[in-house]
Amino acid sequence: MLIASDSTQHNVPAWTIFAMFFTVVMLAGNMVKERNSGCMARLLTMPGGVAERILGRAVAYLFICVTQLGVLLAMGHWVLPVWGLPALVLGPAKDLALLLLAAVFISGAATSFGVLVGSFARTQQQSAILGSSVVVIMSAIGGIWVPLYIMPQGMQMIGRFSPLNWSMEAFNVILLRQGDLGELVLYLLPLAGFSVLCLAITVVAERIASSN
Repeated sequence: MLIASDSTQHNVPAWTIFAMFFTVVMLAGNMVKERNSGCMARLLTMPGGVAERILGRAVAYLFICVTQLGVLLAMGHWVLPVWGLPALVLGPAKDLALLLLAAVFISGAATSFGVLVGSFARTQQQSAILGSSVVVIMSAIGGIWVPLYIMPQGMQMIGRFSPLNWSMEAFNVILLRQGDLGELVLYLLPLAGFSVLCLAITVVAERIASSN
């Protein structure tokens, strides 16, 4: 197991992942606002099914998450050294391509979770509390705030089931281990499965709500 050589190599990717998943508050809140303001009623009169509307929301916020990732990693690489902190080491162009691939899967998981929360929440307060609480818990057990390898063995076993841990390990493969695509896929597949599951539940929930 490789350990981050300094706090930057852990904290910048970790808090970037946290920020990507925390978009659940904005995404889910906007979904609730659409229903309560009557926008959803107008959307239902337009061509396209429930799946298309859900995917449209998820893809739009996916671009936001990827952009957010680029900004935060750039700050870690160029801005932190100005403040006297270690620079984030990004590696060669090959690693940057893998980093972008990982970012797409992580963003997909984050936005899929956001639309899932938005489909069940009935008020913006509910969406904010539910979404933020779950993200905070998944972050705490998933090695975002404290590296998973320094946690007790029992917590490590639990933390490995957190989507944020899969996200963190995907970044660690690239930034710490200089791993290849074969190693990265081990963490991208669970993220993809989590995204598909969240989207499937959301589509079913939205279809039931639309028929009532």
